[in-house]
Amino acid sequence: MRMSEVVTSRGNGRVRGVRELRQRKARRVRRETIIEGPTVFGEFLDAGIAPSVTLCTPDDDLTMERCATIGVEPVLVTQDVLASASDTRSPRSPVAVIPLAMPADLRPHNTLVLIDIQDPGNVGTMIRSAAALGWDVAVSGATAEIWAPKTIRSSAGTHVHTRLVHLTHPVEQARSVGLTTVATVVTGAELPGKLMGPIALLIGSEAHGLPTDIVEQSDVPVTLPMPGGTESLNAAVAASILMYTMTDLDGS
Repeated sequence: MRMSEVVTSRGNGRVRGVRELRQRKARRVRRETIIEGPTVFGEFLDAGIAPSVTLCTPDDDLTMERCATIGVEPVLVTQDVLASASDTRSPRSPVAVIPLAMPADLRPHNTLVLIDIQDPGNVGTMIRSAAALGWDVAVSGATAEIWAPKTIRSSAGTHVHTRLVHLTHPVEQARSVGLTTVATVVTGAELPGKLMGPIALLIGSEAHGLPTDIVEQSDVPVTLPMPGGTESLNAAVAASILMYTMTDLDGS
C-alpha cells in the first residue's frame, strides 16, 4: 500500500481486524490487543515490541517517523476510521495491534496483588504506580483484564516496565517464594513502615475489600488512617500510598 493512500472506509479489512480486538474473546483467541496514542505507542516501540498493524492519520508525522525506524509501514486512515477501530470516542493517533505478553512467574520481589479489582482504569493506574516504584503486579480472582485497551491506556504504557503475574491462590503462592503477605483492611490495623524482606501487598475491591479468608491467611494486616473522616479511598490511590510507604526509597 502506498503511503499516499488514505483509507476512508470503516469496512477496510485491516481496520476490521483492529476493531475486532475490542472484544475480549478476540484478544484471547488471537493473543493480541490494541494500544493507542503517541505516549503508549512510543513506550511499546522503545521496549522493542513491534506492532503488526498501525493505523494513523495523515498528519501524524511522529508515528510515521517511528514506524520508519523499525521498518513498519503504517496504514493511513481518516480520523473517523481511526475512531471506528478504537474503543474510545476520540482516540489520538495511532491505534495499533501488539502481541500479548505471556504472564511472568512470581519471584521474591515486592509485589502488588490485585484481588477482584474489576475497574480496568484502577488496574491500569495501579500498574503505573507499581512501575514507578519498582514493584511487580499480580492479578487474581475477578480482576479486570490486564491487557484490555482501557487498562493499557490507564497505565500509560507502563506495562512494558512491570513484571505481570497471574495467581490462582495468592497467599499460598506468595509465601512459596518467600513473600510476607500484607492484607489491606479498612479498619482495625496499623500502617506499618518498611517490612523486612519482600512483601506481597494484597488489595481488594472497593465495594467489598479483600475476602475474609484471604485476610485471615495473611501475615500482616494494614490500615490506612484517614483523619479526614471519609469511609474509604479509591483502591488505586490506597495501593499507591501503601506501596510508597513500604518502599525502601534510599536502598538502605
